Amino acid sequence: MEFWRNENDKATVGHHWVEERPNKRTLRHVKMDVNYWKSACHDALSLSAGTRGGITFWGQNPETHRMVSEHLTSEPVQLVEAKHKVHEWGPVMPNRENHYFDCLVGNLVIASTFGIITQDERDALAEFARPSATRVVDL
Repeated sequence: MEFWRNENDKATVGHHWVEERPNKRTLRHVKMDVNYWKSACHDALSLSAGTRGGITFWGQNPETHRMVSEHLTSEPVQLVEAKHKVHEWGPVMPNRENHYFDCLVGNLVIASTFGIITQDERDALAEFARPSATRVVDL
């Protein structure tokens, strides 16, 4: 995986995430671009079963599938245009829960910190890591 370490602030920067460990006495923590990762999660869920990069669920219990789908659809999203187009995820709808959605998004980020990424992410990192390119990253 393409990432780099900045020794001054002890941060590892990855694809829409930053892992920080301010000093030896603190735990590492990961900050992420939540809007990006929630959109990436929904993009992966929208792919057909068996498609590369897709997320599928197994099992036969319709009640479990219903509950998971309610969690995955509990936050409204809208397209916002500023410097570039961004999906902005709103607060959880009333009387809805989103715990499984947040856990799934967090798992995607943690997988990325371990180098498990899709080909699209690999291409984006390769483009960013070119030595001749000078870029500013908004995280």
